[in-house]
Amino acid sequence: MRQLTTLVLVFFLAVILSPPTAAASEMIRVGLAEGQTRVMIAANQESRLIDRGSGAVVARAEAGHLWDIRISGSQMSVTGVGTFRGPLVLLPVTGELADGSDNWRVRYGGRQYRGALEILRTADGMTVINELSLEEYLYGVLPKEVSPGWPVEVLKAQAVAARTYALYVKSSGRFAARGFDICATQSCQVYGGADSEDERSNAAVDATRGQVLVYDGKLIAAYFHASSGGHTENSENVWSSYRPYLRGVPDFDQDSPHYSWRRTVSSSDLATALSLSGYGVGEVRAVEGGRKGVSGRLIEVRVVGSSGERVLDADVFRDILDLKSTLIDEIRVQEGGVADIQRELSMRQEVTVLGAGGATRKAPLFYNAVRDRTGSFVRRREYFVLGRQSVTASVELVGRGWGHGLGLSQWGARAMALKGHNYQEILQYYYQGTEVVPDYGR
Repeated sequence: MRQLTTLVLVFFLAVILSPPTAAASEMIRVGLAEGQTRVMIAANQESRLIDRGSGAVVARAEAGHLWDIRISGSQMSVTGVGTFRGPLVLLPVTGELADGSDNWRVRYGGRQYRGALEILRTADGMTVINELSLEEYLYGVLPKEVSPGWPVEVLKAQAVAARTYALYVKSSGRFAARGFDICATQSCQVYGGADSEDERSNAAVDATRGQVLVYDGKLIAAYFHASSGGHTENSENVWSSYRPYLRGVPDFDQDSPHYSWRRTVSSSDLATALSLSGYGVGEVRAVEGGRKGVSGRLIEVRVVGSSGERVLDADVFRDILDLKSTLIDEIRVQEGGVADIQRELSMRQEVTVLGAGGATRKAPLFYNAVRDRTGSFVRRREYFVLGRQSVTASVELVGRGWGHGLGLSQWGARAMALKGHNYQEILQYYYQGTEVVPDYGR
């Protein structure tokens, strides 16, 4: 009898402590925030707060109730309720969460989310985790990565790539020590929760449900980016690791607004950024590109300064300056000096003119009329020097693309879809030698 009672108790605790389940769907834990000292969460329905550490129901509340959770020593205190070791999990009062529970929403940080919210006490504060089914998670990813108004084959390709990437990161255990499977930012793939969902992108997730990309039977690191600038790159030229399916291919992203870009940064700002990142060289004298990958992306950048020089990984250089990509076609260093402060004058405009000894005077000035080669009278632009100013040396960078350049190019995929290619063809073009398989691992 005692053994039967123990089995019943174990089963009861397993039901209480188990994460919300999704019918035949992989679950994923998304890290929304870390290092928090105060967390306020709510639900749109009657809810229960569970202490997973003990399995006890902490409290129940009506829809809209604001649960106020704060740090209390090594534990967490819930205002008006008590102190708990946690983790604390917010769930509906009755039943478990099922994949497709359209009515239940939890709110944190001004956003609504499907699934459960878990608050985990860590050494640095509190971590907020959204636990939900993988498919519902993808509902909140797709509209943040591509426009829902794009061709449906692009949305399907993005759904398969994002699903594969999420499972790849989860299986790698990259964030396991921090209590979750994947982050919610651009460092992983952007996740906006239920508020970002769109019917069109949701339909693409549903249409490809369970489908992932594999190479030699294994999940791939399905990296993707906005725009390659005309050619994607080999993986070893970006993050050093060789992956046979991440080979550079010609791209079709010429219609992308990010296809070309230009950035100018003062030498002093560059010197400061390098120093703060641990790569100080003093006053910047020269910036030069080094080795290049198959796409023309820089692999390294050489910076020469008054106190030495550094050869940086191009991706590090990109991060330091927050550049759109490492596909930099031109680097121009412009020397400093002194320049005139000029002002273009309109007809009969009165301006203050700087005279000898710093004296100023008001003077009516206007264009002169001159004849051009056809004999017609035209106005001649005139500029008057109002003073002098020092000009800081600067570095101008001219480049193409937005992102690391590995794997699927979203703007290139759009162009392929508009030409009639389906999502499988798009994926197999950008991820060489892969295949799309249903229900991987089930």
